[in-house]
Amino acid sequence: MVAESKRLSGRLAWLYQARRVATQGNAAGGAIKIDIGLATGQMAELVTLRAYNSGNNRVQGWVCDEDYECHAGFFIDTTTGIGTNGNVPSIGTSATGATNIIYSAGLKMGPGQLMALHQTAAGVQNDTLIISMTLLLFNKPTEPTWSKARSTNAANVTLAASTISEANTLQQVMV
Repeated sequence: MVAESKRLSGRLAWLYQARRVATQGNAAGGAIKIDIGLATGQMAELVTLRAYNSGNNRVQGWVCDEDYECHAGFFIDTTTGIGTNGNVPSIGTSATGATNIIYSAGLKMGPGQLMALHQTAAGVQNDTLIISMTLLLFNKPTEPTWSKARSTNAANVTLAASTISEANTLQQVMV
């Protein structure tokens, strides 16, 4: 009876939301690469994500481990063209015809893993990569870390703070 009531009561998780803009400020341009990582001991489920690219480059996204070994192919892979954007969840198809797009509904990430989102080639100065996302965090309410360190000309890439209010960034929910 006790086990049954525990199962029916649900479990705690945290809904994390963010919308951040990365801008390439270098006159020579360069690809913007954003890594969004989980803390040690944390798990997450990707609920929604949109990566919008202002330039002409493709946008790709993978789930990778702490050694930057990427798993299971892309969950985003767009065509080239101005204003391309990749959206999650996807049903495992792509306008590019790529054969490596994974089914992303309910995509789980383990402790220490990260999402690697990037433009595929060097963009021009003032190109932006806008990332809007919702994650369901398990185990602990630690916000993911965002990094632009792998970007080409990373010192000139700015990563703005999230436009989601502090009150709505991290909310405790029952799942």
